[in-house]
Amino acid sequence: MADKEKEKTEKKSFSAALLNEEKRVQYEFVSTRIVELQETRRMHYGKDLDVLWAEADRDYIPHRLKSARSGKRVVYTDEEKGMRGSLVELGSSDWQSDVALANPYVKSSVALATLVDQNPAGVFTAVNKKYQGSNMLMEQLYKRSWEYARSKQQLKLFVHNLAKYGWACGRTYPLRIERKNKVIKTYDPENPEKTEYEEKKVVEYNDIWRENLDPRNVWIDDMARPNDEHSLRDWAWRKLYPMGTAKTLFGKSKYWDYVMKGGNLQETIGITADRTAGKTIKEQNLVEAIFYESLEKDLFMVRLNGVPVIIEPLPVSDDEGRKRLSLWQTYLTLRHAESPYGIG
Repeated sequence: MADKEKEKTEKKSFSAALLNEEKRVQYEFVSTRIVELQETRRMHYGKDLDVLWAEADRDYIPHRLKSARSGKRVVYTDEEKGMRGSLVELGSSDWQSDVALANPYVKSSVALATLVDQNPAGVFTAVNKKYQGSNMLMEQLYKRSWEYARSKQQLKLFVHNLAKYGWACGRTYPLRIERKNKVIKTYDPENPEKTEYEEKKVVEYNDIWRENLDPRNVWIDDMARPNDEHSLRDWAWRKLYPMGTAKTLFGKSKYWDYVMKGGNLQETIGITADRTAGKTIKEQNLVEAIFYESLEKDLFMVRLNGVPVIIEPLPVSDDEGRKRLSLWQTYLTLRHAESPYGIG
């Protein structure tokens, strides 16, 4: 009897053979394409951007040079006097203070103060006379969206990444969050234990959401060029979810029963632990989710630990059927005329 109960609770392994021919082809394509997108950033105009960004994470936090880099020697040049370079030890008493200014931290703070604290504003101009009457309404809806969705807080995170990494990214999509809560129906102060509750489904948020994303967990089309949104055909991004949250979001999928916790559960992938100052995640019941969007194939896919819980066309389009990726991204200063990744 116990063996039968155990058999019921254990999940079966997913196989691509469970998909029909069209979805199986899409699944296999995305599996290969995601690896390609992840690899292209590791050799980008002579730089491994993942390593470069890991170093930015380490250097951003103010720290003492002696404790962090004891014994490291570098070439020091006096740019004002034009003196030739000489080898010095970082943090040594005769050259540099061990509490020297952390330039990435200072520059990121300046960028936040300069760019974010100026309230984002939109200019609305009717392209046709018949829309002039609704112009004011559109402007007010725009302002409401920034306030209701707390978009300015996401903008702060976006600018922080932009200043530190030289490239920042986010996405816009319709978000609906609802929960089942138990609310008090009757309350007797004399007998609190007799308090009665009723269950209600509460919609906490139902609107457009602008979400900043971690650049280290986002991979864009390797043919993308700066200042040319039409050159970007597809992209992928990665998140970690507690299994309970994943079930709330994707539990209605016909393949949910094949989803098991696990996958790569590091905060970021592709960088060893000693190269980045990432946080340690204590949550054990996690699952790795990888999202993929393609304009050319009109495809949106979500994989949880390898299981495709969503395979469908891109969900959002205008009245005439034109679609676009949910991604928005930009660079701080140009790295190269053919590179979308800037210099921080």
